[in-house]
Amino acid sequence: MIALLILIFIVIIAYEVPPLIREKQWRALAVFGTLMLAAMLFSFLAVLGLPVPNISTVVETLFEPVSEAITRLLQ
Repeated sequence: MIALLILIFIVIIAYEVPPLIREKQWRALAVFGTLMLAAMLFSFLAVLGLPVPNISTVVETLFEPVSEAITRLLQ
């Protein structure tokens, strides 16, 4: 199952990355790379039967400081 997962990620990367490099879209490539790493991490954790963190908790943890800063600015 892990080999299939790796193959799927390789196919996705091989399809998506060359146009980004060719068009010199470095920011898009950085975002794509970050999202692919997160997807790989969650996928491998799930396949290996390890506890997968709830994505909403991860997003909340990342954006909570931003939300608090905006709330302070608006008060």
